[in-house]
Amino acid sequence: MFHKQLALMLVVFSFMPSLYYSALLVPWIGFILLLRRGMVSPFALKPAVPVFIFILQGVAFGEFANLGALGKDGWYFLKMLLVVQAGALIGYYTPLAGHWIKAVAWAAMVIAIDQATREILGVGGERARHLSFVALALTPFILKYYPGSMPVRWLLVSPTFLMVALSQSRTALLVMAIAYLGARGVYMSKTRMTLWLVVAVSLAAVIFPFLPEYEFGAETFWGSIRNSLAEISFEDGSDRVMMYANWRGFEAYRAYTTWQDSGFFGQIFGGGFGQSIELGSSILFGQGEVTDLPFAHNGYFTVLVKLGLVGVGLFVYFMLSPFTLLSRKTGPDAILVARLATTMSLILLLSTVVISGPLNKSALDGVTLMFGFAVGGLYRARVLSSRSPRVPGGSTQALA
Repeated sequence: MFHKQLALMLVVFSFMPSLYYSALLVPWIGFILLLRRGMVSPFALKPAVPVFIFILQGVAFGEFANLGALGKDGWYFLKMLLVVQAGALIGYYTPLAGHWIKAVAWAAMVIAIDQATREILGVGGERARHLSFVALALTPFILKYYPGSMPVRWLLVSPTFLMVALSQSRTALLVMAIAYLGARGVYMSKTRMTLWLVVAVSLAAVIFPFLPEYEFGAETFWGSIRNSLAEISFEDGSDRVMMYANWRGFEAYRAYTTWQDSGFFGQIFGGGFGQSIELGSSILFGQGEVTDLPFAHNGYFTVLVKLGLVGVGLFVYFMLSPFTLLSRKTGPDAILVARLATTMSLILLLSTVVISGPLNKSALDGVTLMFGFAVGGLYRARVLSSRSPRVPGGSTQALA
């Protein structure tokens, strides 16, 4: 029952605007609680606790003089809370050895077909990019774990590969690479994870000088790869051409200076919801001029400005929480959930640098939902392991 709701949520997230499905999540969670007759384990609520603390801190130190900005910030964090909590409830009460991988595989295929069709038809204009990060993240897991023949598995994921080819997205390639390694358990070992990290950093350092220069206004695929690496560095805006070419680096720099100027208390706890990123001067942006921004593409700097060092630390802890739940006693039925959790964790961590991760308006909500689901599953595995080591996957009744 619950695994079907998980698949349905993924499809709804893809087809419905985020404002609408965010409102639906409240009664949806209520329905899950109703099915549980109001009896919910505290472990099913733990994955969302850090996000709840974000909201309390953001409101407590918020800019009440600007209620519109405060409310907008609150909505982004509240949406993240609801998505994680919905996933965690489903994950905690879904048997580890159940059919959930089947349900999400078909959901991923439907989503990928929709995104590829939109790309082919040119929906949204020339610059619109239609891509599903959750379909990308699930593809290696479907190929490895779907309970069917290999031709069926490839049939299920073929729309995702078509979607990637049509979008030519640099972020899509990164997500696929992370998911591929995660499905093979690389992140379950600290030694192997460190080794792959060293290899990835070394390759980036070697390849970077040979990539073509990014041409502003005439973007090429390999040029955009170089730009992605360059965006990690600050851009102070002294050269307007370079500022626009590396806009995300400029956002991050201005967020950092805004945080620096906020005083000791602001640096520790942030300016709260409604705090904007000061640009230092009036800058032409879109159809007009702006002097501040509500968010930066780099979500860590957004959190730094609004929630300070405490918020950044809690934000990183929230996304790294699956690694604190890994255990050598993890049963075979929990291995898939553990690999899924660590993979979704790293996708959120890295995507936060370029597209705000779980704070994105909607692009990462499917990944965030699967993250909550997998963390909920890990808590389930931990409880079952402590109760009865001989029951690796357990049944729904075992946690009733």
